[in-house]
Amino acid sequence: MIDFKKVAATAKKAGMKYYIVEQERYDNGSSVEAVKVGAAYMKKLNA
Repeated sequence: MIDFKKVAATAKKAGMKYYIVEQERYDNGSSVEAVKVGAAYMKKLNA
């Protein structure tokens, strides 16, 4: 299990400004819906 919240916090401290999220499956319908879900998740990390 990857602790994405910790990874995002560490990356932010190191100066990371942008993140790329790789999506291999589209369980929520279309690829656009998957992007929306991924973006919402990243925002919840407060990164």
